[in-house]
Formats: sequence, C-alpha cells, structure tokens
Amino acid sequence: MRLLDQLRMRVQMLFGRGRAASRLDDELSFHIEHQIAENIAAGMNPEEARYSALRIFGNPVALREQSRATWSWNWIESIVRDLRYGLRTLARTPGFSVMAVIVMALCLGAATSLFTIVRSVLLRPLPFRDPSRLLMVYEHFRSEAANQDKFNYNSVSAPDYFTWRSETHGFEDMAAWRGWRFNLSGERAELPEAITAAAGTWNLFPLLGVQPAVGRTFTEVEDRPGSNSVMLTWSVFQRRFAGDPSIMGRQIRLDGKPCTVVGVQPASFIYPEATVQVWVPYQAVDTPEWLSHYDWHESRVVARLRQGMSLSNAMSQVEAVQYRLHMQYLHEPVAEDAVSRTINSNDFKVFLQVLPTMYFPILNGSADVSLSLAVHSTGDPLAMSVPLQRQIAALDPQLPVSDVLTLPQVIGDSLGNASFSATLVMAFAVLSLLLASVGLYGVLSYLMTQRMTEIGIRIALGAQREQVLRLAFVDGLRPAILGLVFGLAASVAAVRLIQTMLYKTEPLDPAAVFAVVAATLLTVAAIACLVPAWRASRLDPMQALRTE
Repeated sequence: MRLLDQLRMRVQMLFGRGRAASRLDDELSFHIEHQIAENIAAGMNPEEARYSALRIFGNPVALREQSRATWSWNWIESIVRDLRYGLRTLARTPGFSVMAVIVMALCLGAATSLFTIVRSVLLRPLPFRDPSRLLMVYEHFRSEAANQDKFNYNSVSAPDYFTWRSETHGFEDMAAWRGWRFNLSGERAELPEAITAAAGTWNLFPLLGVQPAVGRTFTEVEDRPGSNSVMLTWSVFQRRFAGDPSIMGRQIRLDGKPCTVVGVQPASFIYPEATVQVWVPYQAVDTPEWLSHYDWHESRVVARLRQGMSLSNAMSQVEAVQYRLHMQYLHEPVAEDAVSRTINSNDFKVFLQVLPTMYFPILNGSADVSLSLAVHSTGDPLAMSVPLQRQIAALDPQLPVSDVLTLPQVIGDSLGNASFSATLVMAFAVLSLLLASVGLYGVLSYLMTQRMTEIGIRIALGAQREQVLRLAFVDGLRPAILGLVFGLAASVAAVRLIQTMLYKTEPLDPAAVFAVVAATLLTVAAIACLVPAWRASRLDPMQALRTE
C-alpha cells in the first residue's frame, strides 16, 4: 500500500505541479500572516510586525525553493524553464541564432552526403569472410615492352597455379577461377539459353567464406576433368527454376551435357560479375592438355594471407617459385615474376563517366545487330524470364537468348570501387566535417561569450555553477538541434539525388553515418557552449559583470 501511495503522489506531482505550488504559496502566506497577526496583538505596528515575522520565518522565496527542491520531477520543470528562457534569448539575437542553425544544417547535410558516397563506393564491405586478407595473385612480365602502357597484371596458367599452391606456405590457401560460356537447357522442356559461367576450383568458396543458400559446394573429388557437377547462382535459380529447392540432385544440360545441380549460391554472392549464372568445377571445362600448358594464361588466382604472415614474405615465396618456372620453361612465355593486389576496383567493372552517345533506329538495314531487350514488369522480373524466352522463340526459334538479368543486377555489375576517386571524396568529407566543427564552435562560443554579464548576474544572485552550466548546455544545443532537423531533411534530399547516380544508395545508408556526423557536431556544439560558461562561472561575479 505504501508503494502505491508513493506512486500516486509522484503522478500527482507530475501532472498537478501548479496546484501543489499554489498550496505551498497559500501555506507560507498563512503562517506569515498568522505571525504578523500575533505580533500586532503583542503591540507592534503593522510594518514592524511584518519585518519581525519575516525575520522569524526567513526569506519566503528561499523557503519556497527549499520546499520545491524536495519534490519529484524537478528536472522536467527545470528543462521547461530553461527552454522558455532560451527561446527568449534566441529571439534577442535572431541573426546569430539563424546563422548557427544554417551552419549546422549545411554542415550536416554536406558531410552526411559525402560520407554516404564514400561508404557506398569505397567502404561497402565485400561479401566475403575477412576480405582484408584476400588477394589476387598474378604473373608479371618484367620487360619494358610488356609494361609500356601500364603495369601488367597477367592472368595465370593452370600449372603455375597448381605449383604455387603446392610449393608455397605463406597463404592459408589459394584458389583459381576462369570465365566460360554455355548453352543452358533443362529436362522439362525449358528453352535453351546462352549464359555466362565461371569455373572455380573446389576450394574457392570455402576460401572466400561463402556458404551455399541451398545444397553444397564442390568437393575435391568433383574438381577433375569430365566432372558433371554444377552450382547455380541465386539469379538463375529464381528466374529459371522458380526458387524450387527440389532442383538439387536433378540434371540440367550445359552444351547438351547432363550436369547434376549440387548447390545454389546465396543472393549476396555476385562474383566476379553479375552476368555469371552457373559455376562448374575448374578442371571440368577443358581438356587435360590445358592443365599442363604454362603458356595458356586464362585463370585468376585468389589467395588468403595466413595469420601472422606478412604480405612481402608470402609473395617472396611465390616470386621465387615463378622465377624458377620461368628459367625452367624459357621456350614458353612464362612470366618472370608474380605480383598481388587486394580485391578492389579491377575485380568489378565501373563506369566513371557517361560518354556522349548517338542513337539510331535498330531497323536501319544493318544485318550485324546485337540486340539487348529491356522489358518492364509489374511483378517479379525474374519470373518473367521463361515466358519472355517462349515469346522470342515463337518469333524466331533460331534466335539465342543470353544473359537474362534484372536491371539492378546490370547496374550493380557496372559499378565498382573507384579507389582513388573515393579516397579523394573521403578526404573532402573529413575536411568538410572539420570545417563544420570549427565554424559551429565559433558561432556558438561567440553567442555564449556575449552572455558573460548575464552569467555574472546569475552567480551574484546565488545561482549554482551546475545550474549555469546546464542552462548554457541547453541554450547551446537548441539551435544545434534545430539545425540537426533541417540538416536531416537536407541530407535525405541530397542522398535521393545521389541515388540517381549511385547504385544501392539509400537515404541515411547506413544510419551510422548520420549518427556519427550528428554526434560529432552536437559534441562540438556542447563544448562551444560549456567552455565559455565554465570559465565565466569561475570568475568573480563583479569581474563577470564588468565584461562586455
């Protein structure tokens, strides 16, 4: 029961503070008037009786404040009082107040937009496990002619890859893949389709840390010439097989050869590009002779650096092996060296500039026409692929259909990590945030310095340092928060404009970008207000009163 009574009193103090204040004033007035009446009855004149009563009771204002200090929810009343006073203060200096709001809004909008671009272009993590330790390893020809245009990153031959993997120990593992093309057909009268494929070694997906969405990845036994295993990407799994898990263990035909579906890649796995529709074992796509030719450079090698191993030490082992192979096969074009780089811009296509383009009618009499058909769908675009292929086959059964992709996949495939440009934008983003912080600090600290006399008056009247600092903190954050609201709207509008130019960018994407920038500027605003107020609170009140 006592707990319920305390709860009831707290609720009454929250919603009935006006009535409680009136009762307190009435009670103080009653006791003072009663003491005045007793003093008059004792023979004092009214003025003496009032002074005597006040001496007995003390200062009514101080008594009222002491009594109210025991109430609950005082912090709400204090904040509301400070807000009212702060609004009056802003009204007295509208120019600087509006300037603080504008500075906050512009800085937040600009910095958030720049950091969003950097995050989308440069910092968006790759869909692999611990991507910072992943490297692409290439052969490198040292001759000046081979490097005349630019530093050459040469594709790797299959025997070079096998030798690197078996004779070096600086990497946890090495995997290889190469591009390929197939004609895809099914067992249930699906129409044939020309598709882009990739052939990867059995250890490629474990090395990347990619787990299949359905089924499994290739085994070491399956990675051999003549293997008939195949993995589907999520795109072809959805659009051609309607996302039916029963496709596992069934056969599809690649170039007329029956292949058993063993797994489906997750939707997040788009590597090396979105046009890849199926994966097959590395050694299954060509003849055994191809696996032994050092001068057939057609593979890409991915390696994961071993924990605790430096990149220079790991690569020195590969370089030594490659130079030995070069000296051993001088009659074949085997590179003298090996180089590496992190998985970045060269692994994903990027269009940095839209070139001027002239369009002509497609039916202009030319017989050599490569047609890309764009279709607008009101439903799931992947579900439209099979009906669309049937319509094309009805028009021309001899016309092949290839690379059926959704528009987001096409756009995503055209984008990559423009490292230098994004790093430059990152530098400008950091600089803009720094300049915003300096400007905001200057505006708000000047506003607070102008209130030095007011702070001196408050201290002279008995205000505590904590009260002065709290008032300064609330007053300083008010224009900052107003600017925060306008800056949020500006950043959303700016990022919506960026959406038209940069794929997979959302307003406040991610929310942490906005939160970090906003927290930085709010912290600067708080410091800009608290530092002058703290200095003023330590001054002698008379010195603060003389400050202009």
